[in-house]
Amino acid sequence: MAVPPLQLPSALTSHIGYLGILVGQRTQRDFEAAIAPLDLVPAQYDYLATLAEHGAQSQRALADVLDVDPARIVGLTDQLEGRGLVTRTTDPADRRRNLVGLTRKGISLTARAARIAADLEDEITADLSTRERTELRRLLQRVALPAS
Repeated sequence: MAVPPLQLPSALTSHIGYLGILVGQRTQRDFEAAIAPLDLVPAQYDYLATLAEHGAQSQRALADVLDVDPARIVGLTDQLEGRGLVTRTTDPADRRRNLVGLTRKGISLTARAARIAADLEDEITADLSTRERTELRRLLQRVALPAS
């Protein structure tokens, strides 16, 4: 007689935090694999997507909005600049700091990665209606993002 596979306990499957972790792990793993052919990792995409939406920014502003150590932003900037995806220019308002902006190549690559992210979201939420997806996104934003 076959032993049924072990199932997660209801203490986990009914816990919002645990379910969020499961979705996050799956999404992270799938997104990493999906953007690997672009020679990108999620942290680089986050950086590029922020610049795509907000335009050129100081490295400090990027560290703050992405909630990462400023030293990590310096490393990401070096990597992305080395690939011709971003440029550093002196901030005309404060010559002591640099602004980082996307190059044409960076804009193009970011758009390709954004399409991959959207396709992946469609796959993950395929069993939900458009209304349910909108509601899920709204609820996750309420829980995950600090109130402004």
